[in-house]
Amino acid sequence: MELDKNLTFAVTHGRTGTTFVTKLFSLFEDTHSEHEPEPNFAKEFPQVKQDPREAVEFWKVKLDAISKIPQKNYVETSNVFGKGYFIPLLRAFDIYPNLILLAREFRDIAKSLYKRGSIPARSQNGKLFSCHPEQPGALPIFKHDQLTDYQMCYWAVLDAFMRQLQAEGIYASKGLNNFAWVSANSLHEFEILKNCGELFGLKFADEEDAKKQHAEMIQKTFNANPEREVEPVEDIDKQEAIVIDRIAYYNMTFAETLLQTDFVDPHTLKKFA
Repeated sequence: MELDKNLTFAVTHGRTGTTFVTKLFSLFEDTHSEHEPEPNFAKEFPQVKQDPREAVEFWKVKLDAISKIPQKNYVETSNVFGKGYFIPLLRAFDIYPNLILLAREFRDIAKSLYKRGSIPARSQNGKLFSCHPEQPGALPIFKHDQLTDYQMCYWAVLDAFMRQLQAEGIYASKGLNNFAWVSANSLHEFEILKNCGELFGLKFADEEDAKKQHAEMIQKTFNANPEREVEPVEDIDKQEAIVIDRIAYYNMTFAETLLQTDFVDPHTLKKFA
């Protein structure tokens, strides 16, 4: 399918600042930036988890919708893209979009999911937005039914990180460099946003005006968690270490990579050791 658009998608778990990033990328000239627009990845995700060919059919509709948008540049930050739609896009359509590899400390993401009640494989939102441990291609872990709700959240965060590394590896193997590791915090720096945009072929119509709007945006809070009481997570360091340990039995290399990142809490590292 021919598509005369400059596409950018996020590969992340969610609760990483995707709504904020959507707003930031709307500052670029001739750019349509959305968070979870229709056709919505999440609505079809339960079916895609059962049969990845459903993603190909979804993309036919999605790409047709994108083709009708007047702007040249299309940015979407749905966290579901990287969990079941990324590889089908490459294989079926030979389209390699720009990738925002949006990162945050693993514990912060997991705690946000837990507080929101978005428990992978268990709650309604968890089923819509997160992968399932028994889904083909998901990060292997044994006896997931015996994990606590918090551990399921932590597993899902690590699953998303695995997919980010996989995406980076695919692009590197093709000699492509149109991907960027960033965080919502790093994008508080205007120059980092500007450099990321330049990498993706995006520019500001008026840089001074964009800088002013950026300064206003970074003062706001987007998509904050609702106030709700949740059970405290007991011995959180040990719970996280158990998840990494259970993953290491299937993928020792990935577990070792986890231990070398800056995203694992230092106290968890001590428990794992």
